[in-house]
Amino acid sequence: ETLEQAITRELEEELGLKNFTIKKGPTSGLRYVWRKGTRKRYQIGQCQHYFLVFVDSEQEKEIVETDDFDSYRWVEPKVLVEEVVDFKQPIYEGALRELGLLD
Repeated sequence: ETLEQAITRELEEELGLKNFTIKKGPTSGLRYVWRKGTRKRYQIGQCQHYFLVFVDSEQEKEIVETDDFDSYRWVEPKVLVEEVVDFKQPIYEGALRELGLLD
């Protein structure tokens, strides 16, 4: 599965999005380490790739609720970096810079 195929599958499975356009990405593989106590037996972190995706404005109102997320909201990139859990802040900031969404 390519990264483009993976983002397409994930957006449909996780959020129910079907009509979107990939504008930019993927980013380089950005890695972080989970905090102690949240690590799994053979996993200590993740490597993630990010995409800039445009979603039809009507469809964004119809995102399907799943057990994977407690809630969601649309925010500006700077707010995302400020509000994400601290150990993920450098990763989100790096991804948003690569995608041209932060200076």
